Formats: sequence, C-alpha cells, structure tokens
Amino acid sequence: MEKKEYKNTKKINSLYKEIRKYNEIIKDADDASSKKKEKEDLLKDLMFDLIKQKKIEWKFMSFEQWYISDYTQFWIYSSEEEIRMGIFQGLDELDENEYNHFHQFKEDYFYYGYPFYYDNVENNEKTEREKAFENGTVLSCINRKDL
Repeated sequence: MEKKEYKNTKKINSLYKEIRKYNEIIKDADDASSKKKEKEDLLKDLMFDLIKQKKIEWKFMSFEQWYISDYTQFWIYSSEEEIRMGIFQGLDELDENEYNHFHQFKEDYFYYGYPFYYDNVENNEKTEREKAFENGTVLSCINRKDL
C-alpha cells in the first residue's frame, strides 16, 4: 500500500517555519530591549543636575552685596516676566567636568531650574528656552576678575 502524505503536512511545516522566524524576531527584540535599557541607564548616569545634587544653589543678591562678597561671578537674568540677580553658591567649588556642564546648561538652569536634556535629533523643534532667548531673554555674567 502506498503511503500518502497527510494533506496538511506542508501547511504544518510552513507554520512551524514561520513560528521559528517569529521566535528569532522575539529573541532579537529581547536583546534589543536589553541593550536599550543598558543605554538608558548609561544616559541617566551622564545626565546630572547640580541643583538636585545640592552642588549649587541660587542665591538672590544685589550687585552691591556681591561686590563686597568673595563670590567670583554675578548673574543677571532678564526675561519678559522677571529680572533675577544673584549668584550660584557652590559654583566655585565644582570640578572641571561639573563646571563645564554648568556652562553648557547655564541658560537651562535659569529658565527651567534644571538642565533640560533634549534629543534634538529626534525632535526638530526648538525648546521653550531657545525660543525665549531668541525673543529677548538675556543672561549676563559679571566676573570679578574682569572688574
């Protein structure tokens, strides 16, 4: 007697093949998810906030008070809503990396109160801070050594 192939064998084998393909995609997705989490954790380590870490603190101060103090920098922030004058206490004690970070994000520290980390590749729009500074918000610093 001749052996006949079960009529669904090809369909079953085809479905198994598709399942194996999807299992591979799921495995790749799990690997990608794990790598994405690692990168997000690394990103969090690199994104720090000097105010939250209590390394710097804003202190309102008049120019006259600053002039007789030992602080090296006096800041003036002027926007449509407000004018702020004073110093960041602790700025003189930052290490080089922290100091460079502050100067890279100084406008953010004044506008938002924290560094605003923004993926400007994915988001082509300007931030609120960028728009504000384009429309007249000004940040000035007077250094004691320049007097």
